[in-house]
Amino acid sequence: MVPFAAAFVCPSMPVPDRAATILIVEDEPTVCELAAEALIEEGYRVLTAADAWEAEAILARESVDLLFTDIDLARNTNGLSLGRVCRELS
Repeated sequence: MVPFAAAFVCPSMPVPDRAATILIVEDEPTVCELAAEALIEEGYRVLTAADAWEAEAILARESVDLLFTDIDLARNTNGLSLGRVCRELS
């Protein structure tokens, strides 16, 4: 599911291995849970965060292969800013 979507949207983007770790950052609990369940069923290791602060703490201690984030995070920042931080940390 995800490898096809990622390959379709970004043809030059490498498709992660099945053992890849994906960090989902989503402030809506139901959406986060559904995305996590779908990715876990596909064999990915999934980490979740409800906001950018929590995500940054995870990124500081974990190796993450793919960031899956909401653009409009309600509490303290947005997904675009988080993406920039993620790039700096990797």
